[in-house]
Amino acid sequence: EGTVAGGGTIILEGGKLANDALVAPGLSVGGLTLLGGDYVQDQNGTLELELAGAGEGDHDWLAVDSGAATLAGTLDVLLTARFIPPVGSLYEIITADDKITGEFAATTWTGLPETLAVDVHYLPNAVSLEIVSALPGDFNADGTTDASDFLQWQRGGSPLPYSSSDLADWERGFGSTLPASRFAAVPEPTTALLLLMGVAGLGRGMSMQARRRASGLD
Repeated sequence: EGTVAGGGTIILEGGKLANDALVAPGLSVGGLTLLGGDYVQDQNGTLELELAGAGEGDHDWLAVDSGAATLAGTLDVLLTARFIPPVGSLYEIITADDKITGEFAATTWTGLPETLAVDVHYLPNAVSLEIVSALPGDFNADGTTDASDFLQWQRGGSPLPYSSSDLADWERGFGSTLPASRFAAVPEPTTALLLLMGVAGLGRGMSMQARRRASGLD
């Protein structure tokens, strides 16, 4: 009971690790193995995990060897080192040899862009996280489902490459855009260039007028 933080192995000898506060596997990024017992998280407990990269060893995990896991409470995931997970990434965060029962009541994220969302997948012996777009069919996660996402699907760049399910997501979301409060649009390069040219031209025009006034031509 209480707070458990760090990596390595805890030998339970038929007992259990009861999480009614905080369990944070790994030192920075790593894993925690519970050997010969169960993991039980109640409604007050939080499991805190870090994601630092797309590699297999770049995220925290909890493994329950020869035991079961009971889930409730909160899953808190932190993105570290300014890592932004690509759409379609899958992270296995919990495994249990016997079984996994229950689900987290809440999942919180720190550092996740608002163009992305997370699906939590509960299997009989594992829990995984899948990074998805906040909009159906927005495969490039730019805040809009449009023709560029269809091209990405054609090139195999969707979560399930060339799949009919991803195509159906694109058709369902086509034309959708995240609200401006959630997604700050960046001007296209051509637009930005025109703006700069316009400001520069305005500055030159004002300078010429000032010179003409100083010369008494106006």
